[in-house]
Amino acid sequence: MLDQQIDMEVVMIHRELMDKMVSLATSAFGLVAALAWNTLIQNLITDYIAKYFPKSSVLWSLLYAVLVTGLAVWVTVALSRLAARIVRREETREPSQAEVLEEAIVKALRRVRMEQEAAKLGHADADALETDAP
Repeated sequence: MLDQQIDMEVVMIHRELMDKMVSLATSAFGLVAALAWNTLIQNLITDYIAKYFPKSSVLWSLLYAVLVTGLAVWVTVALSRLAARIVRREETREPSQAEVLEEAIVKALRRVRMEQEAAKLGHADADALETDAP
């Protein structure tokens, strides 16, 4: 029993570690992508737009800030709408046969576990435990 508990804790720690590693890697690549876009936008402004304005760095910085802010707002709104559309689609779709089967298996396994617990406690059936189960 203790070995199973320790094994489950090890599995949980490995899962958490993998989740953190994926999160860190995603953040790192996001930063690299943001820096690449930053360079592209600066080059576009320098090569094509800044030559029409005086050599004032304040004006160039203002133009850059407005352009980047507008782009960030547009991308954020577009991604939010896309995410909302995906969530709505997921909420309205019917579960697949595999999902229904998985749910039935999980319920059956829970029932078997309760029956085993009932047997350990000396109960005749698991129904008495179901009222106590969370």
